[in-house]
Amino acid sequence: MNTQYIARQSPHDELWYALGNCGGNQWVPISSGYRTRAEAQDHARLQPRADAAALREIAGAESETNQLD
Repeated sequence: MNTQYIARQSPHDELWYALGNCGGNQWVPISSGYRTRAEAQDHARLQPRADAAALREIAGAESETNQLD
C-alpha cells in the first residue's frame, strides 16, 4: 500500500486534520480535528502502521475462516 498522508488546516473550523490521498489530487480526512498541527502530523505519520496492522488482522481472519471449511 502506497498511500500518502498529510496534515492540513481547515479554513472552516481552523482545526487540523490528517488527510489520506485516495488517488490523483483527491484527499479525504482520516481523523477528527486537532487543535495543533503537530497532533495532526503525528496521526498522519502513524497511519501507515495502523493500515499495516489492520491488513494483518484481516489476513488472519481470512486464514481462520479458510481453516473452518
